[in-house]
Amino acid sequence: MRTFTPHWIGLRTPPSRTGRAFSLLEVLVVVALLSFIILGLMMMFGQVQRAYKLGTTQVDILESGRMIADQLNRELAQASPSHRSNGVNFYARITSAQPLLQTLPGAPSTERTNLLGALFFLTRENQRWTGIGYLVADTNQAGMGALYRYETNAPFASDPALLFDEFTRAGLPQMSKMVDGVVEFKVRAFDPNGVWLTGLNRTNIIAEWPVTPGLLGVGEMEYYLFRSNAIPASVEVELGVLEDAAIARARAFPTAIARRKFLQDQAASVHVFRTRTSLRNVDPVAYP
Repeated sequence: MRTFTPHWIGLRTPPSRTGRAFSLLEVLVVVALLSFIILGLMMMFGQVQRAYKLGTTQVDILESGRMIADQLNRELAQASPSHRSNGVNFYARITSAQPLLQTLPGAPSTERTNLLGALFFLTRENQRWTGIGYLVADTNQAGMGALYRYETNAPFASDPALLFDEFTRAGLPQMSKMVDGVVEFKVRAFDPNGVWLTGLNRTNIIAEWPVTPGLLGVGEMEYYLFRSNAIPASVEVELGVLEDAAIARARAFPTAIARRKFLQDQAASVHVFRTRTSLRNVDPVAYP
């Protein structure tokens, strides 16, 4: 009997096909490329995060600076003369014992002079006097402090000179803190013709140049005092505020000398706000 044998019996079984593995060099190249891509993504994320923080900080500083500038503009516009011989209608003074000099970025030979001061003026609303004062408290004498505001009231029949006395005697706990990191608070007064008041010593208007040797040396007025019917026709206030990161780094230094040295290189971190206000209650007779 004839048997049937399949045709594949007796044939050689073909060898199994196996996948080709990556070499060590190829693996190293892939790892290096992935590491480079991840590093680039991390750097880009860090830059985006820094830009976001910087933008947020600048927005916060701009909002606070503009708020203070607008408030000063509204309040100064209402300044009124007391028409009392001993009443202090307007007072401004440089209080920093040593100006903070900051080197400007890109101009090593040029320095910005920052001054800190105090401001007081009198306003009247119906039958009430209001005395408003601003000052920068630089407790460490490092060229940076916080801006404080003080307000006091008295009936119209009372002596308005007492309001200025209260301001000069008031301590920081009696004042409201407005903004921190202030490196400049400077005031200039102008007459009805728009001329900067300098070097005057009249009965009701005193504008003194620096009287303390070496105090300023930059031509700014150290002292303003207006009495009786005299107030400035317009007032310019300049406010310089540091960014939060620079404030935190400055506070980390243990001594005022080290803090001042650090602040000298932080001109790029200062935001400057300048406002010029016309006083509506100015009396032209006060300017002969």
